Amino acid sequence: MLDTSVERTRCCTYTLLPNGVHRLRFSNASPEAVDELFMVLGKMFYGKTQRDPRIRILLDTSVSGLPSLGRLMNGARGMALRFPNRPEIQIALIIHRNFRAVIPTLEAFISLFRSTNRVRSFDVEDETAALAWLTEDMKRGAK
Repeated sequence: MLDTSVERTRCCTYTLLPNGVHRLRFSNASPEAVDELFMVLGKMFYGKTQRDPRIRILLDTSVSGLPSLGRLMNGARGMALRFPNRPEIQIALIIHRNFRAVIPTLEAFISLFRSTNRVRSFDVEDETAALAWLTEDMKRGAK
């Protein structure tokens, strides 16, 4: 089970924020970073069901850039098979503008695994807006 402490690996810093948002900041876009992403997601999904509250993730790639989309897709497929009854997810992706062209593909791919998953990209300077978007329905008492 993940707690509120900061966890650091070679490629990623993970923090569970007080508002329940899982923040992952990547230092590089290596294959190892993708493996670490899915290791952390596995911890988030472990023991969860579709009835559990939405998992909210702030995925910061502002330093690292985006890893291989193919490797991300393979990892996501594996997660979907390993955790077929996982809760909905909502991802705010912090990304540099020069990677904006791939965002529609990435957003569509995440939605394929469950149409109720939500994903939205934000520019590097918009982390506050990203956090607000992740938590906006929590203020209204939604799941």
